Amino acid sequence: MPDSSPGISMEEVMRLIATMGEQQHTNMLAAIAELKKPSEREQKKIDAEELRLKQQQENRLKLAMAEEERKKNNAAGCSHATFHPGTGVTRHAWRAQVHTPHKEKPYFVPTCQICQTQLPKILATTDMLTGGVNLDQYLGIDADRLKKWAEQSQVAA
Repeated sequence: MPDSSPGISMEEVMRLIATMGEQQHTNMLAAIAELKKPSEREQKKIDAEELRLKQQQENRLKLAMAEEERKKNNAAGCSHATFHPGTGVTRHAWRAQVHTPHKEKPYFVPTCQICQTQLPKILATTDMLTGGVNLDQYLGIDADRLKKWAEQSQVAA
């Protein structure tokens, strides 16, 4: 006579095993996560390092901003010209050199020799490639004229 006592079917056994496997997997992931957590001492080191890096970044930003402000003030106070007291002659201090990078049109960047202010690129002419820019030979050049020249040069490009 077959046993008619209540029991669980094979299907239920398989479901229980699957459930136990999922629980075991979840428990193992939780244990691994717990093991990966830094200790209190390690966490303090990590926090201190992050704070140090943040302060260094803030200091670098402040220095960069101060340097840009210094350059701006230096350029604002510069006449971009020299005055010879003996002759009374005023000459601009703009100089430039032609650059010919690969796959780019030749250009020059006007630079004040007093305050090192650099203006936008200006396309160089063919004569400038062989004979140089010679900004010192141009009379009455100032920053505004050079900026306009740069704008016209960019439009032509």
